[in-house]
Amino acid sequence: MSKHKSKHKEAHDRRKPGKKGKHKDEAKQARKGRRKKKDASNLQAGPVDLRKSGSGRNGTKDRSEGLKPHPHHDLSDGKHHPEHVSMEGSRDDGAMVMLTRMDREAARRGHRNLVIILLAFVGLYALLLFVRHGRAYPDGSPPDMLTRHPVLADEGLFIDLPPYTEVAFDRSRSAGADILYLPVRMSSDGVPVVAMDDDLQPSTGVQRRISSSRYADLRQLNVAHNFYLPTGKSHGVFLPGQDPAGYPYRNNPLRILRLDDVLRRYPDMFFQLDIRQPEEALAAAVMVKLLSPARQRTTIIGSPYDHVIQRARELSAGRFITVNTILERNIFQVCYLFKVPCPIDYDVLQISSDLRLGYIDPGSEAFIAFAHRHGLAVQFSGVTDPSEMVRLWRNGADGLLTENVKGAIRTRQQVAEEERLFNWNAADRHPVHEP
Repeated sequence: MSKHKSKHKEAHDRRKPGKKGKHKDEAKQARKGRRKKKDASNLQAGPVDLRKSGSGRNGTKDRSEGLKPHPHHDLSDGKHHPEHVSMEGSRDDGAMVMLTRMDREAARRGHRNLVIILLAFVGLYALLLFVRHGRAYPDGSPPDMLTRHPVLADEGLFIDLPPYTEVAFDRSRSAGADILYLPVRMSSDGVPVVAMDDDLQPSTGVQRRISSSRYADLRQLNVAHNFYLPTGKSHGVFLPGQDPAGYPYRNNPLRILRLDDVLRRYPDMFFQLDIRQPEEALAAAVMVKLLSPARQRTTIIGSPYDHVIQRARELSAGRFITVNTILERNIFQVCYLFKVPCPIDYDVLQISSDLRLGYIDPGSEAFIAFAHRHGLAVQFSGVTDPSEMVRLWRNGADGLLTENVKGAIRTRQQVAEEERLFNWNAADRHPVHEP
């Protein structure tokens, strides 16, 4: 018999009724043995990663789809197949073990991060203690003009007058203002002028910018053209389009002022110049206007731009009184928060009383005393409420920058009669107040 025929005969014999049960039992026992070995190897290998098997929310298959039955098993016969349940149960146990390990690892990472944060705070606190005890507070006092509790006329006005004009400056001076606040910008041909905003449209009604216009062209504009004064009211508002009868300066035009014009008009006045453009050339032009020693002692220089005020300090070589920048103000508040001496390169700390950093109240007695320990004069800007003025004067404020000049002068007199104004000449002028 050929080899091919013998193979067919053996297959036929296996299908005979007498041998069918024997071969089936042997195959079943072999499969059970293989599954037991596989289950044991799965338990030794560790948990099953459900992400790799394609099961779970992000997988493409269900868990039951990932467990394909053996080719010789028909799982649809309704019979119980313990070997299949055993394999599925082992996968569930492995998944639970894996999730437990992941939870433990996440907890360990959280504890580790917490320890790192605590160590960072401890290190920072140790550094602050070192700085606090290793550095001394600056010794000295601000210039004499800043110790007299000056009232600075913001916008140079009583608020029923056009801002930054000669009529407003004249009224403020006659009312007793000690310092005139002058925002300074520069025309395209290099002339410093007194103006808060570069855009002149709101005040003149003409679309024009200072930085792109020559001074000769700026002089043709009426900076009080849109100033509206309602009858019977004591404050002015910009209301373009109203009856021209409500605009008193349309027939009496007011021109934009050069810095030179103001300095010559009020030779005995003190000034605060606020450089409102980021160009350092403006700082240089302002310094040229203030070369006389007398003017240097009566002028405060400030700017919202850090690089501009730094350039002004370099050019003045320490001869001018300077105000803090926005960055320096924020640094000072942080120094107060941690009670450490602060690096100081200015003479005046000018800040708004409602500009808080966390729980810090800049108008509190403790904050003002902390600034006084640095030899700084403390001035508050934007204050118009008389009750707030009284609080600031009593807490040790050295000056107020305000539109309400009369209110500031009246409240200063009230607190002076109470003998509550801060005295720089007193022996205990730097009391330590801990909040």
